[in-house]
This record gives sequence, C-alpha cells and structure tokens, in this order.
Amino acid sequence: MGRSGPPASERRPSARTRNAVWSPHLQGAASVKSEIAAWCVDYIAKIVELPPSRIRHDTKFSRLGLDSAIAVNMMVSLEDWLGVEIPFELIFDYPTISALSEQVANICKQKSISARE
Repeated sequence: MGRSGPPASERRPSARTRNAVWSPHLQGAASVKSEIAAWCVDYIAKIVELPPSRIRHDTKFSRLGLDSAIAVNMMVSLEDWLGVEIPFELIFDYPTISALSEQVANICKQKSISARE
C-alpha cells in the first residue's frame, strides 16, 4: 500500500529539507491541532472513500475502518507532512482524530521548543 494523504503541494517540507521542526509556536497550539485534525480527516476520507464531512473527530479509528496497517501508514504520512518524528503507538493510545491531533500538536510544540534552545 503506497503512502497517500494530502497532495505534495499541501504537505509541509520534510525535516531533512528544512533543517528545523515545523513551528506550531508561530500559530498557536489550537490552530496546530486543527490543522492536524483536518489533515487526518482528509487522509481517512480518501482511504475509506467517504466525504470529509462524514468523518467525525470523536469516532474511533477502528470504527472508521482503519486497521493497524492503515493506521501505521497514516502515522508515517503524518510524520512526513509535519517533518516531526511521532511514536506510532500514539494512534492506538489516542484512537480518535481529536485525541491524536491534540497529542501530535503537543509533540510538535515540544520539538519546536527544543529546536529553538
């Protein structure tokens, strides 16, 4: 299964090409969480072939039809999009778009702070 998600034009540059972590501190944590949630909705909508408007942020990934292989691929694509390393187990520990996007936004914030120090 190949990587999918937003088109290349909508992806953030990878950390390898930017030499810095994506900067959520420039936009605020709520905005970062919203952007990550929107990315997840778009990714899942393409995988399960539903319109994004039908993907609820509080529905468990398993209920949306994501198996573990798709979930891991989503995390890899999300990492690529953000340019931030994310532990794959987060998708199992935080099994909804809302919960996952909050945790990933926190990781982005921590990595951004570390990169500035």
